Amino acid sequence: MPHGFQHPDQPRTAGTSVVVVTDHVVIGPESDFGELRFQDFRIRQQSRGRHASPVQFGLVQPDGAGYVTAQELLRLAQTDDPQGAAVRTGDGLCKFSGLDKVGQGRCRHLLQSARFEGARIIAMFTPATTARPVADVPEFSVSHWRYLHGPPVGHARARAFPEDFQVEEQLGFTPPGSGAHHWIYLRYHSLNTADVARMIARAAGILPKDVGYGGLKDRVALTSQWFSLPRQPGDSEIHEGIVSLCARDERLELLQVSANTRKLRRGVHSGNGFRITLREVSAAGAELEARLESIRARGVPNYFGQQRFGRNGNNLRTAVRMFRGESRRMDRMARSMALSAARAWIFNEVLSQRIGRQSWDQPMDGDCMQLDGSRSRFIHDGSDPDVAGRIGQGDIHPTGPLWGSGRTLATGPAAVFEEEVVAGIDVLPGGLAQAGLRQDRRALRVIPAGLEWRRVEPGRLVLEFFLQQGAYATAVLRELLHTG
Repeated sequence: MPHGFQHPDQPRTAGTSVVVVTDHVVIGPESDFGELRFQDFRIRQQSRGRHASPVQFGLVQPDGAGYVTAQELLRLAQTDDPQGAAVRTGDGLCKFSGLDKVGQGRCRHLLQSARFEGARIIAMFTPATTARPVADVPEFSVSHWRYLHGPPVGHARARAFPEDFQVEEQLGFTPPGSGAHHWIYLRYHSLNTADVARMIARAAGILPKDVGYGGLKDRVALTSQWFSLPRQPGDSEIHEGIVSLCARDERLELLQVSANTRKLRRGVHSGNGFRITLREVSAAGAELEARLESIRARGVPNYFGQQRFGRNGNNLRTAVRMFRGESRRMDRMARSMALSAARAWIFNEVLSQRIGRQSWDQPMDGDCMQLDGSRSRFIHDGSDPDVAGRIGQGDIHPTGPLWGSGRTLATGPAAVFEEEVVAGIDVLPGGLAQAGLRQDRRALRVIPAGLEWRRVEPGRLVLEFFLQQGAYATAVLRELLHTG
C-alpha cells in the first residue's frame, strides 16, 4: 500500500482526508484551505473535445507525505465497467462511481463525474496539467487560485465611492519640459484609462492611438495619471481643446503640463501609490493586525487582478474564441485586452501551482530570477548559495511565464514544471504563440512598499502602500479581506 494510505474501513487518523492532487503538488495543511464536510461529494466539470484526463485524488496524511499520481491512479483504476470502479491497493483504498472513460493523447481538461463515499474533503481544484479554459465554464471564477497567507480574515466593503480607491501614478523621472509631445498629468474619477484617452483624442482632434499612457487604471477610483499627445504645428502651449475639456467636465482636473521628445509608452512609469479606504470591516482586530504584518514582511502573490479578465471573464472568453477562429474582427484595443487576459490566466495558473509547492518565494533549479525594481534577470543554476537569502531579503524574485512563441525562458526543472502546467491550458498557449507574442517574465511575488494602516473610525480601515508597475492592489486586498 502506498505510503500515507489507509484501508477505508480502518479508523481514520486525525487529519487524513480525501483531496484532489496533481502530479507534482501535495496539498498543504487544512488551515490553508478551510474544511468542507460531505458524505456524498460530486466533482462535475464540462469539456469540449474528445480527450479528458482522470480525476486525481488520494488520501494525504497531516504531514502531506503520501499521495497518488495521475499515472498511478490510471494503472489502479483500469476497468471495463463505465458505471463504477474501485481503486485498490492491497485490501482497498477508496470507492468511486461514475468514472468516465479516459481518452489517450494530450489531455485537454477534466471530463469527469466522481462520487466519493463517506469522504472528508478539504480541498478541490483543477490539476496543474488539466487547467480548464474559462470559455467552457458557465460561471467565470478565479477562486481556485491559492492564497499564500491563508483565507481572508474577514469581510469589508471596497470602492463604495471613487475616493475610497485613490491611485497616484509615479513616473520615477521628471519629463524634460521640451520636445514633440505634450505630457499632461490628470486627476479623474468614474472613468477608466481608455475613456480618458478617447476624450483627449476627441478634444485634440487626433486619433486615439496617438494618445500615450503608462498603464490601464480602473473606473471606480480617484486616479492621477500621465498622458501624452503630439504637439500640433505652431503649438507652444497645451492644446486649448484639452484645457476646455477639463474645464467643462467635473470628472477631469488638469494638474500639470510638461513635454518630452517621446510618446509615453506602456510600462514606462515606476509604479503606483495607493490610498484605499475599506468600509464595514468585519474582522477580529488581532487577526487583522497579524495578517497585515505578515503581508508587510513576506509580500503577496503577484497575481493579475480579476479586472484583467474583464467582466465575467469576457476578455478571456474573447481570447479563446479568437484562437479558435470563432470571433469576428475586433479593434486593436479589444485584441490587446484579449491577449493580455490569456497571458494573465497562464501566469496565474503557474503561480498558484508554485504556491502549492511552497516554492513561490523559494528557488527552483533553472528559475529565471529578476532583480527587485528592475527587468534585469539571470538563470539560477543551483550553484549560488546566496540566492535563497537574497530572495528572503526581497532583493530578487522568482519569475513566472508571460507566454508567447518558443519555449519558456526558464531552464531545467523549472522549465519542465512550467511547461507541464501550461500543457493543459488548451488553446491559450498556442494562440499566444501564433499571435506573435514573445516569451517574457513577471515576478511571482510583490512586496507592498511602505505599507501602513490605520483605523479612522469603527469599521473603517485605511491602507497606504506603493506597488511597482504591473502589480495589482487587489492582489494585496485578496490576501487580507473578502471585498466582494
